[in-house]
Amino acid sequence: MFAPICITAQTIDTSVMLSDTLVRVVDTTAASIAPSPAMLSGQDMLHDAAQQPVDSSSKVYNSSIIDLLHPKNPERGAFAWRINPHTFNLEEQPAFDTLLLQPQRNLHYQRELTPYISLGNLGGALQTTDFLKRQADAKFLFMRSFVAYQKPGFSRSHMHVRSPHTLLTYSMGGKSSQADLTLGVQHTQNVSPYLNFGLDYDYYSTKGMYARQLARDNVFSGYVSYYRNRVFAQFTVNSTGIKNQNNGGVIDEFFIRDTLLDSRLVPMKLSGASTELKWRGASLMGGFHFVEKRKRLKNIQGKDSVVVVKPIITGKLLLEYDRYKHLYADGVGDTLLYTDNFVHATMSHDTASLQQFNSMAMIEVSQIAAYPGIPGLRMWLGNTSGRYSYFDIGHYLYPQEAKGYKISTNYVGAGVFSNSDYLRYSGAISLYLNGYRAGDKEIFGEMTVLPWRSTELPYVHAELEISDRSPDVFMRRYASNHFRWENHFDRQQTFRISGEFGTERWSTWVGYSLAHVANYLYFDSLARPAQSSAGVTVTSAYVRNHLKFGPLGLINRLQWQKNSNQQVLSLPELTLYSSLFFQFNVVKNVLTAQIGASANYTTSFYADAYMPATAQFYCQREGKVGNYPFVDAFVNLKWYSALIFLKYEHLNQGWFDYNNYFSAYQYPERRGGFKFGVAWVFYD
Repeated sequence: MFAPICITAQTIDTSVMLSDTLVRVVDTTAASIAPSPAMLSGQDMLHDAAQQPVDSSSKVYNSSIIDLLHPKNPERGAFAWRINPHTFNLEEQPAFDTLLLQPQRNLHYQRELTPYISLGNLGGALQTTDFLKRQADAKFLFMRSFVAYQKPGFSRSHMHVRSPHTLLTYSMGGKSSQADLTLGVQHTQNVSPYLNFGLDYDYYSTKGMYARQLARDNVFSGYVSYYRNRVFAQFTVNSTGIKNQNNGGVIDEFFIRDTLLDSRLVPMKLSGASTELKWRGASLMGGFHFVEKRKRLKNIQGKDSVVVVKPIITGKLLLEYDRYKHLYADGVGDTLLYTDNFVHATMSHDTASLQQFNSMAMIEVSQIAAYPGIPGLRMWLGNTSGRYSYFDIGHYLYPQEAKGYKISTNYVGAGVFSNSDYLRYSGAISLYLNGYRAGDKEIFGEMTVLPWRSTELPYVHAELEISDRSPDVFMRRYASNHFRWENHFDRQQTFRISGEFGTERWSTWVGYSLAHVANYLYFDSLARPAQSSAGVTVTSAYVRNHLKFGPLGLINRLQWQKNSNQQVLSLPELTLYSSLFFQFNVVKNVLTAQIGASANYTTSFYADAYMPATAQFYCQREGKVGNYPFVDAFVNLKWYSALIFLKYEHLNQGWFDYNNYFSAYQYPERRGGFKFGVAWVFYD
């Protein structure tokens, strides 16, 4: 056994005015936000921390996550952070948002202002039109089309609050027989300055505008964090349950484009199909500062001092467990979408599951000084193991195979990080040594240049990603009633470089990305896994801003994408979100209102079709969607800490001679309807 080490430096005089209150500050340049002099003053940092005497002239107080993270505004009542899944940096995240900014876009994924391909029902499968944001590396293949509803596990945001915070959200839209309903509860509170816990629950439900669109999604996440002096830990538990009916899309688009048929009477391809997805997960990150360096800073009067503590060597342990399950069923009459029946001629009951455990040990050496040329260092080694299974008729003859197939791989990695006033960068590389991912590699790097030492004024951010990744285990081998395959694909190789110029003060961001994917994996026109030897190259550029002209507000996001291989990947060349509104005070300092309209638009493209049996979007070249704006009118109200919205969705339905309001291929979006909602934050 070895004891923690403490290195003590000599006393250093400083001309910085410190408060009369003595505080213990952890000085770590590994944090994502540079330390501020404001962190060294104020009783709000101390809470009820116990004093630890160092000598007769100075004292050390217990430190918390505030000292480790160095948030931008430590005086605020709440802030959040997450662990970057690529570099393992601590990164500050937005906490509770009570600003009056687009509350009518109340779903989590709508905050990105990027259009999604959908099946026309809340809680159903989604695919973003932004290629670079697609979840190609989702842990469970069958959950890939539903990640927009999930809460992150290991990389979820944790909170630190002065007083208990509770956020309640509710929305309802459509006729009672077709109603959409969302319900959200988020609560977090600090038991002490060092210990926080919280829970986050979302419920998505719809009866559906068209036949067989019933959906019930339950998403729960609970979390605990503890940061005190040398010891720290954070724990997350997740539970997601998704139940969807499937209609397979319209039999003929004629019933949408050229008729006024009641939506419930539009004939669909499937009449008895349904999908169920489950995820249970837990993650733990714990650590200990083995070596610390201390130095004492005198105030200008030379009487009192502040002991600054800098972690030098830290050990961390990361554990993560996930269990997924996919079930698909259909019955008599569900024959229009499928050509094969390998198990039963008139009904299906397909299952697939994945259990996975990941463990990682890490050692971290902190950045010695806040200069770009002297970075901190991380090194780690880990193992991922588990088992996957699916039901096959052959399991009747070979029951041992019904237990599934074991998977395991070992990996090592290293990373660097540096934070200074004008430059921040970090990078990481992971190499997989053996097992089912032998030979894979992942390289990620990012850099931010801050000429004015802040993201408030213009800054530049750049990212680089290089990876060789083995195909998903279910893309290699799978069997069900309607599908069966066994493939020997090569690794998919990805190279991506991205850059962004932005300024928060003027709410403007401009970005450019270039991505090349060799041995591109996708689902072909038969909804089976395929690989393109030619690969794809996607070039993308976007501009996003929030402009104000007195009481007028304008929020825009315009993206351009160009793809080199239209045979295996189709993307809209242009996507646009724009919102124009008029903001004014109804009752000064009490009630503020916005009245406006917003629109989503994509140029025409071959949007992917959707296969219910495998929960995958797949390539098709039979019909295009797009070139149709979706316009909403809204009224937003801010009353103290409550946000209320009223909107009419798809206001322009019926304005044109053609009804081309499809999202995924042969899946129409909802027709026009009224929706309202409220979000209310309680602070105690």
